[in-house]
Order: sequence, then structure tokens, then C-alpha cells
Amino acid sequence: MNAIFFDTDQLAPSLWQHLQLLGWQAAPSADLSQAALVLCMQPPAAAMWAQAPQAIWLLNDVGADVVVPADMVAYRFCGWPGFTDRLVWELAACTPVADGSHLPALEQALGVQLRLVANVPGLVAPRVLACIINEACFGLAEGICSPADMDTAMKLGTNYPQGPVSWAQQIGPARVQHLLQRMAAADARYQPHPQLLELLAP
Repeated sequence: MNAIFFDTDQLAPSLWQHLQLLGWQAAPSADLSQAALVLCMQPPAAAMWAQAPQAIWLLNDVGADVVVPADMVAYRFCGWPGFTDRLVWELAACTPVADGSHLPALEQALGVQLRLVANVPGLVAPRVLACIINEACFGLAEGICSPADMDTAMKLGTNYPQGPVSWAQQIGPARVQHLLQRMAAADARYQPHPQLLELLAP
């Protein structure tokens, strides 16, 4: 499979190392017109769709912000730091023609297991994690504990690999805030804490 990785901002160097071993090529030097699979860490420019109408597109689009042409086979995934290093990825179908039949070929090309989930902002795991991080902000704002104690309590109490503060700092608080805002557009209970960025600053 002629697979092309598009990451102009170098958001996922470890993912690129992994994909190189599987025979992927890097954009923009690669020819999109010959691509069977394109993975975009940044939103594709409008002209890119026309260059590879035959390709299966994988979009790092946690918030469901990218407008995808209806005739394209495109799936969203979470490219937040740490999420592409997992053995199982969540995918959401962006269009009706992305019917899930492509998953076996994608699993082979990516070297990971794939799970199809609902096409909503946040997918599943990032959505849940954003809510946990937001709730931690309310606790921090109330002064119930320090950020370090919040992380320790969550790791010991729930066996999470990281606490909500350190997780948010790894992901980037602005990314968490953006996802919560996208979720809040449909349900106000997801409104991010007004001091989220300040409370989660390293």
C-alpha cells in the first residue's frame, strides 16, 4: 500500500519512526496522486483532497473540526501526544463511504488495532479524559489539594498511568480546552473551567 505521512509541524516523531519501518513515505516530497493511504497530523489544505481522491484519509481531528468532502473515504483519530503510541486506536468515520470495511487493511498498514467509534467530538477516550481533567480543575480552583497531590491521588486511587494535571500538561491544556468547548456546543455541562489554562500551566 502506498502510504503517505503528512506532519509538517512534526507533532508525532515517534509515530513517524514507527511508520517508516512499515514502508510509509513522508509528505510533501511524496506524490499524493499515487497514494492509497494518507495520514494527516495537520488539517489537509483544500487542494490536497483533489490530489488524492482515491486515497483513504486518516485525520488527526479530535474535535471534529475538519470539513471532509462527502465522497472521500476519511476517518478521524486522536493524535494527541501519547495516543498514537498505543496499540489500539479509535477511528470515527467522517463520511458514509467510510463504512469500516477498510479497517483490516488499515490495521496492517499502521501496525495497530483499530476500533470504530461514534463520529462525535472527542471520540471516546479523549472525551472521557477531557472531562476528568476539567473536573480536576474545579478541585484545584477550590483549593482541595495541590496539582501534585491531585495526580498522586488519581494514580493511587484509580490506577491511572498519569494524573489529570500531568496528563493535561503532556497533551497541552489548550487542546483539552478546545475539545471541551466543542463538546459544550452540544451540551453546556462540558463547558471548560474558566481558569483551565492557568490551573494546568506547567
